[in-house]
Amino acid sequence: MNNKVNCITFTSIIKVNGNVNGSWGEDIISTIKKIRMPDSTMRTYISGQALRRMSRGQFSSLGYITSAKDPNVKNDKQPLSTQCDPEKYIDDDLYGYMKTIGKGEKVLTRISPVRVSPAISLFPYYFERDLGLQNNNDIKKDNRFYETEISMNYYVYTVLIEADRVGVFDENSLSIEERKERIKTVIKSFQYLWGGGHQSRLLADLSTKFIGYQSQKIKKPSFMDYVSVDEKLNIDSDLIQDAINQTGEIRNNLVIGLSKSLNMDTGILKESGNNVLTIDEAFKKIYEDIDSMDLADINERN
Repeated sequence: MNNKVNCITFTSIIKVNGNVNGSWGEDIISTIKKIRMPDSTMRTYISGQALRRMSRGQFSSLGYITSAKDPNVKNDKQPLSTQCDPEKYIDDDLYGYMKTIGKGEKVLTRISPVRVSPAISLFPYYFERDLGLQNNNDIKKDNRFYETEISMNYYVYTVLIEADRVGVFDENSLSIEERKERIKTVIKSFQYLWGGGHQSRLLADLSTKFIGYQSQKIKKPSFMDYVSVDEKLNIDSDLIQDAINQTGEIRNNLVIGLSKSLNMDTGILKESGNNVLTIDEAFKKIYEDIDSMDLADINERN
């Protein structure tokens, strides 16, 4: 087996108060995205597309110039594209693009090397609503009430980064140092995740409360579906250890971080030599791991 790292994956828990990713409106009600689970409970979720948009939005705050939309579209049905320059723009590299130049002509595409799952709530939704009043500048008309479905819940999502494709293009590639910086940037954008709707009156902190991270030789979302939390906010450490046990052969490095807002029996993990760090310590270890890793290049398989 090739010992070079070609995959980075992490699973995070965040806490959300309010409604950061609304669904279809129902008359005066701004609904929240929901999904029914096998046990018939209703859970709320934030789409992977919304999480990617929030992540991309942080690139500017982290010092990058992002790829502008190209207004030169052929017709109204053609979606706006970016500049399609992954070497120059970090978001074109990490989140991909598709641009149709013309009928029967070449299509410019890049498949995103960053894969993001939906963030699904760990507890059921009980149909709570926030009541608001829509201001009306016409004093002769009554102000209009509206409602927004809200939830105070913990959510879990997973990100998988195809590290061997970041900064690697058909004709040339970025340096190893530049590629590692881009990988660290996308992780940092999730460390300080920000965005979503209704932030002006339903401000939400989407920062990480738990993270299980692995750098790997094989692409696999290793902690996905292995994170469970009970009503007392205890993380199931047996499930976490099970995920660790199943991926020993493909793992290069492991980091687990936990904030004080959640609980976990760390004894099982310590017995297997895995220390649980604070969130700040965990992200420092993650960035150190990326700096030191032997990074694979997808062209090495050709």
